[in-house]
Amino acid sequence: MSEINSAIALSDLHLGNKDSYLYSKDPNYEKNLDALITLLKDLGPQDELILNGDFLELSLAGLDEVYEDVEKFFDLLAKERLYERIVFIPGNHDHHFWRELGEEVYVNGRIRQSQDPPGNYKYPCCFVDERFSNADQDLPCEIVLSYLWPNNGIKCPEIVVKYPHHLIKIGSDTGIDQHYLFTHGHFLEDLFKPINYLITPHHLEELEAFNNLWLELFDYHIGHSGRLSDTARNLEQAYKKGEREARKAINEALNSVCDSLKQSLHLSWWQVLLVKAF
Repeated sequence: MSEINSAIALSDLHLGNKDSYLYSKDPNYEKNLDALITLLKDLGPQDELILNGDFLELSLAGLDEVYEDVEKFFDLLAKERLYERIVFIPGNHDHHFWRELGEEVYVNGRIRQSQDPPGNYKYPCCFVDERFSNADQDLPCEIVLSYLWPNNGIKCPEIVVKYPHHLIKIGSDTGIDQHYLFTHGHFLEDLFKPINYLITPHHLEELEAFNNLWLELFDYHIGHSGRLSDTARNLEQAYKKGEREARKAINEALNSVCDSLKQSLHLSWWQVLLVKAF
């Protein structure tokens, strides 16, 4: 828990996504950027900037565009010097960043320090409710976001990565402290925890471990799988255009699957119809 005087939270920036408010290649980018700068200046300096999930669009955007937009966003923050600490709470679209950082700390980091990495059952539960900071001298790896801070002489603030939530306490003149819990909340939604129908998790660590493979598949790997990613992006764009376009795109994808199955399994026409019906 952070004991601070003030904080501001931003959620779902989805940096790198073409639909992001801060997509740097969008014609409206400069106008959007100016509007955000004006807002942040009006709110004034804060102890913490809390990035409450889906800061990075690691699902369907190119990694080059994601981190290019992060650099531009950090350049904005460096110029304004408004925050002493940046707290990043990964969501479902940047969950992969969290797992990758956890692996660097608990597996590769331990190996570098001549220690044994965690075992089969302990490893999946290592990451929940942990706090990784670029100010921690004992952290066995670098937090890559620190490298994206501009090299212009302005010191990088402390960057903290936490998951799945961040609790802060803010004092008041009345003597009654205010507590605020920030979380992206995706791990509470049924859509993101289908594995729970197979095995009921006993605690939050198991909830994360069981559904990690689901989040990694749909919110990372499908977006970085070449031509398969193109199909996923087309389906996403069709969905945004409305039901008619979505149905058309789904039917085209299903027809492609059925044609492939027909050729590879030598299916007859009636067997293809059964596959489509299924």
